[in-house]
Amino acid sequence: MKKSPVTTTTTTTAAPAASAVGDPHLTNINGKKFDIHDGLHRLVHFPRGSLDSEALLMIDGNATMMSGEQSCYNVFFQSAKISGKWVGDEILLQHDASHTGRKNFVLTSHGQHQEWSQLPGIPLTMPFTGTEPIKVFTKTLVPSIDMPGGDGIELSIGRKHPVFVEVWSSHGSNGLTHGQDVQYLNLKVRGLPANTGGLLGLDAYAKPAQAQCGLTSDEMGAMTGRNDLGLMELKTKSPSFWQASAQVGEQ
Repeated sequence: MKKSPVTTTTTTTAAPAASAVGDPHLTNINGKKFDIHDGLHRLVHFPRGSLDSEALLMIDGNATMMSGEQSCYNVFFQSAKISGKWVGDEILLQHDASHTGRKNFVLTSHGQHQEWSQLPGIPLTMPFTGTEPIKVFTKTLVPSIDMPGGDGIELSIGRKHPVFVEVWSSHGSNGLTHGQDVQYLNLKVRGLPANTGGLLGLDAYAKPAQAQCGLTSDEMGAMTGRNDLGLMELKTKSPSFWQASAQVGEQ
C-alpha cells in the first residue's frame, strides 16, 4: 500500500478488461482495485476452485516489507512463481542473492538460472514440460507518470488463446523509503479466461497468516473500508509505487 511514485483451451465468457494504473496497486479482471499485506499471495488460479494438482495455471507473488519497516505502505513484490499443468516445471522470476550493488533479474526453471541479459529479445520457445507451448522474451519498459519502467520478461503461454504474463523489475527511492533504493517486481497478465480465481481473478482477499505489516493511525484513516470482495480500499490519489493487474482474453 504505497502512496507515492518511485523514481508494481477452455471456452469462457470474457469479463471487462482491467487496468494497471494508479493507486491502489492491484487491479483484478473485474476492475476492483486493492492493496495487500506482506506474505505469499495466490494472484492467478485457473480454473477457479480447482485443486492445485489439477490447476492449469497458477501465479504466486511473494510480497515483503523493507528491512526495519512495519507499515504496509512499505510492502513490495520480490518474486513471482508460475506453475500449473500448462507450464509443467515451475518458473520463478526474482532478483538474485547478491549482497552488494544492484541485484540481477533472474528466471529460474529446471534448476537453471538465467539472467535477464541472457534471455532472448525475440520470442523463443523454451523447453518447458507443460501441456502448452511457452515463448519467452525480454523487453525494456520506459517509465511514465503512471507506470514504473525497468527490465521485463514476458511469457506467452498457449497456442490458440495464449495467456501473456509480463513481469518487470523496477527500482527507485522516495520519502517512504527514506531515500533508500528499493528493487521490486511488477506483474501484468493478459488474456486470462473469465473463470479465473486468485486475487487478480475473482477470489476474495485473505490476509496471509504470517503477515507482519500493519497500518498507522493516519493510514487507518485513509481506508474507506472493504469492497464486496473483502479487498482493502484506500482513499489515496497518488500514482502507484508498483503495480499488478490482470485482463481477460476474448475466447
